[in-house]
Amino acid sequence: MVRLVLERQGLGAEAVPAAGRRVLIQRNGNVAIDCTDEVHP
Repeated sequence: MVRLVLERQGLGAEAVPAAGRRVLIQRNGNVAIDCTDEVHP
């Protein structure tokens, strides 16, 4: 499911998003958790 969500955003499992880009990793109903600030740069 995560790969599908990434592909819909034009990314793959090994993609490195541009600085400042937000990437949704998992959809869970109407809840989205932003962990951008918690991952290694």
